[in-house]
Amino acid sequence: MTEIKNTLKVLEKVCLNPEEYLENIRKEKKIIGCFLPYTPVELIYSMGFHPQILWWYGIETGASSKYLPPFYCYPLKSLLEAGMEGKLDYLAAVLIASFCDSLKAIGQNWKVAVENIEFIPLVYPQNRDLDCGMDFLKSEFLNIIKILEEKFNCKYDEDKLKEAIKLYNERNQKLNKLMDLANKHLDIITPKYRNYINKAGSILDVKDHIKYIDELIAELEAREEFKSENKKVLLTGIMADSKTLLNSIADSNLDVVSDDLAQESRQYRTEIKEYTSDPLFNLCKKWADFEGCSMAHSRENERVKIILEKIKENDVDGVIFVNTSFCDPEEYDYPIIKKALEEKNIPQILIESNKENTSNGQIKTRIEAFQELLNS
Repeated sequence: MTEIKNTLKVLEKVCLNPEEYLENIRKEKKIIGCFLPYTPVELIYSMGFHPQILWWYGIETGASSKYLPPFYCYPLKSLLEAGMEGKLDYLAAVLIASFCDSLKAIGQNWKVAVENIEFIPLVYPQNRDLDCGMDFLKSEFLNIIKILEEKFNCKYDEDKLKEAIKLYNERNQKLNKLMDLANKHLDIITPKYRNYINKAGSILDVKDHIKYIDELIAELEAREEFKSENKKVLLTGIMADSKTLLNSIADSNLDVVSDDLAQESRQYRTEIKEYTSDPLFNLCKKWADFEGCSMAHSRENERVKIILEKIKENDVDGVIFVNTSFCDPEEYDYPIIKKALEEKNIPQILIESNKENTSNGQIKTRIEAFQELLNS
């Protein structure tokens, strides 16, 4: 038990204080900050950089209001604020993919507000099932390669990208296995630690993440299965990266047994397949294969299907939709998901998350009320 607790504490420390870990990384590699939610980390890693996915920065926003209107989501406002205050000066560059209107605009603001950190643009096509969409995405990846080669005197290597893809696929497969195993040990993998295990993948070198995942799998497999009597919930949204929310879920005797979060399972659930001998094309196809996100256009609304499948597979009692305030894509998806759940008589609740002004007491009260509903 001591060993597993130590591993979880290491991951918690990395998530709460990433600067210490990243300072050691900087001694060997330049760090590319990748704005949420999705980015070609395999490509960046293969070119000798350390990709860090940036979700938000714990900071009070003020100066960023010179560039961003009040209705911008806090994650993007906080990252621009952090850049302006020099909190992200350890980054060699930032890569910003324009998945939504806010992300489309913030890159241009970044170029003016944070001149000392290189801005690399990226556009993911929404016509993902068409050959022209894949051709366009490959041209975008080639542009990233060109910028990195010119600015940092490095070279793209197909073999290294193949190695990186293999490594990330291995990590994703093992993490999915760990999440399945975690449901047999909910006394140890609480909502908070489930989040840390997943979130750490945005910070750690992929080899380090694999090492910690292997340790947790070995420890959990050696333990007797824990039978929980708590009601089971699924989390969906961009992220549930809130201490108040996760502690309220645990304190209300609810178990998180599955998720559909951009910060967690959506990062790891799509394998990069070997369609051709060209690894860059295969990396493009990952976006074509990816389903179930408000940021990725779907003709059949695969997200609802994925959520309903997860509910069935994990015997979920209720769904918590964690909405990041002013996230338009998620707000458009919520009524569709709500209707689908109501048709199946599956209880759900919407929790609004805004790290600047959300009432902690309000979140606790709403989660407690949801727990009473599930137990009624």
